[in-house]
Formats: sequence, C-alpha cells, structure tokens
Amino acid sequence: GRSTELQLAIVDLAGRSDLLATQFRLRYRVDEQADDRAPNFRTVFDGEVPNSLVSREFNRFTVNVGELPINRRYLAPGNRVRMEITAVRSLGGRSADQRLEWRGIIRR
Repeated sequence: GRSTELQLAIVDLAGRSDLLATQFRLRYRVDEQADDRAPNFRTVFDGEVPNSLVSREFNRFTVNVGELPINRRYLAPGNRVRMEITAVRSLGGRSADQRLEWRGIIRR
C-alpha cells in the first residue's frame, strides 16, 4: 500500500496468537538520497504501535503503518525504506521479543 494505506502483514507461523498477548514496536527509516549514491537512512518513526492500529485474524496480524504519525512524504511511492518491527509476545509473567526487518521501495 501507500500513504495512509501502507500496511505490514505478519504471520505467526507457530499459530499461538490466540494464547499470547502481542505488542509491536516499529522503527521506520527512509533513505533521503534522491540518487544512486550510498543510502543515507534517517529514522522518522521509532516507537510503540498502538493496539488500535493492529488487527488480528487467526494467526495473521496487520499493522496499519500509514496511520502512524509519519510525514506522508515518507510513505509515498518510490521511497526506499527500512522497517524494523519488534513483536513482544507475553504469557503470564514471561515475555520474548522477536525482531523482523523489511527493506524495499514503496510501490503503488
């Protein structure tokens, strides 16, 4: 997606999302170079993703990145971005973090 429609889909391959509490953190970085020189990534968002922006259907989570307080120009098609998302999974008093990374160009 693009702009406010940009979403990340994350699948729980263990299939235990119904038992675990899950909270997401996101670091959104965008390359500010407009040409083919060495990339110069700048962090434009780094924080917790509110639960209201995450939906779950069985073992598939959808994170509405486009609804986060990120300037729309950084969500536009053609931007080279790096997204690091950390899922904090909890059960009772125990928790574990898992970090995922996506790099690419936002397409239409």
